[in-house]
Amino acid sequence: MTQRQALISTLVLLGACAGPEFESGEAAVCLGSDASTPIPVTAKATWEITGIVTAVRDFDAKDSATTNCSSTISTAVDIQDGMGTTWTLGYGILDSKGEHALPELDLLVEETANLVVRQSDDGQSRGFVIHDGQGIVAAMDEGTAGGALDESDLNGLEVSRGHAIGTSKNDCGDMEGTQITFKGSDTVASSPFGSTTVTLDGVELEAFAIDSFYWTDAECAEPIDQLTWAIFR
Repeated sequence: MTQRQALISTLVLLGACAGPEFESGEAAVCLGSDASTPIPVTAKATWEITGIVTAVRDFDAKDSATTNCSSTISTAVDIQDGMGTTWTLGYGILDSKGEHALPELDLLVEETANLVVRQSDDGQSRGFVIHDGQGIVAAMDEGTAGGALDESDLNGLEVSRGHAIGTSKNDCGDMEGTQITFKGSDTVASSPFGSTTVTLDGVELEAFAIDSFYWTDAECAEPIDQLTWAIFR
């Protein structure tokens, strides 16, 4: 069990008397390259890479090309840009039981792809979108404190909070768990941890509701909301 999941488990136990329990998972994103310039991990930043996919593989924690990658990371995608630099995207999802939960990536080696990775202020959250010639292949947002991705990254897909599903409480205050709504050509919703199917531009995407809560009564100086999700073609 990760530190994040241990926290949620504690919150649920403490808040059992306040309302229905709600579950959550965890997602993580990291980026590295074989260039000599280090990648900042604590500042707002955007990277956009277009190139040839050279590998879709299991993530190797010993891979020197990537930094600041958590144990949640399970998959790596290597893309070589036009300058010969190889960029490595690492990502992963853990379900509510702490087990890896990822569909196979619909991306082929030697295919041309565009990768956008965004990092929010102070490095609190990261997200990525992969496009190929057919549209979105996959996208994920860690979703901490407003998340990292922009609406313009998602080809018109809108992701937002849905109906309330439960409450919890800890020393910082009261939390409200919610569904996550995905609006493309149709509108669907799922409760964390769960998945559903949303259609965007005639293409079906598997949409993962990973974690979603906000603070309704917080005594902490900087309470942090969560809206964590992913989509895969």
